Amino acid sequence: MKTKVFVTLKPSVFDPQGKTIVDALRSMGYTAVQDVRQGKYFELDVEAGSTDEARSMVAEVAEKLLANPVIESYRVEVDDERSQESGVRRQEKSEGFANLSCIHKPPRPLSTSWGHRVAEGVLVDAAERERIRSSLDESLLVEAAAGTGKTSELVTRIVNVLATGGARVDQMLAVTFTEKAAGELKLRLREGLERDSHGRWG
Repeated sequence: MKTKVFVTLKPSVFDPQGKTIVDALRSMGYTAVQDVRQGKYFELDVEAGSTDEARSMVAEVAEKLLANPVIESYRVEVDDERSQESGVRRQEKSEGFANLSCIHKPPRPLSTSWGHRVAEGVLVDAAERERIRSSLDESLLVEAAAGTGKTSELVTRIVNVLATGGARVDQMLAVTFTEKAAGELKLRLREGLERDSHGRWG
């Protein structure tokens, strides 16, 4: 059964790529374009006994992987091919939510293959991850699904900034969207700083 997932930023979330596109269009003379919101589109072919089952399965996939519920919304459409054969096209839609990151300088986007692995167990985006850890003098925008290691890389980057003297602890700011996430980040930072301290002096 063919399914489609449309992922977009929530209306309240700033869209830097959309803003860049609007500015470019206006410079080209398309002044009638007032706003652009960019998003992601996925097609999934799933085995399911009904459109409801397919919709539920794909919505769960979107919630856990394709979208970031903090800053994004998603819509699921299911095309029932059996209905199409009888001349009727049926589409089921489902709403959800998803993820945010904001920086003040123009971002340098990283690879969209974040988190994918090759057969040897080496991350396809290993170069991008290393850039996060070592390119400490540039602003970066990381776009990736939940569970791909964004928080771990952020912790490593903060530890490296502190270790190299790029900033003091009281000059660092990390923003999360829930107290639970803030507590988790605080714990990981403490563990990362302890590991770094033991590695340097221990």
